[in-house]
Amino acid sequence: MADNSERPGAELSADLAALRQDIGRLTDTISELVQHQARAAAAHVSEAMAEAKEHIAHGSADARGRLHAASGDLESSIKRNPVTAVLIAFAIGMSFGMFSRPRG
Repeated sequence: MADNSERPGAELSADLAALRQDIGRLTDTISELVQHQARAAAAHVSEAMAEAKEHIAHGSADARGRLHAASGDLESSIKRNPVTAVLIAFAIGMSFGMFSRPRG
């Protein structure tokens, strides 16, 4: 009879040990999954940053080209019409002078 009363306790101990083992494996699996997801997210962010850097570099080169072309157009326009350019510069200078003059 003593054997029967000890048996449920032994089974319970065995079940608890198995449960601990299962929880340990589950914890390891979840940890691996989280690490995998973190690595995947880091790779995705790194890839997005590289694409953004490339896009910015391309946009910068494009803007630099447009600025150079506009500067060339402005220079040729000034060479063709120097009087007009001087009058425009004079008008802009007078406007700045009028707005910056103290009112009193």
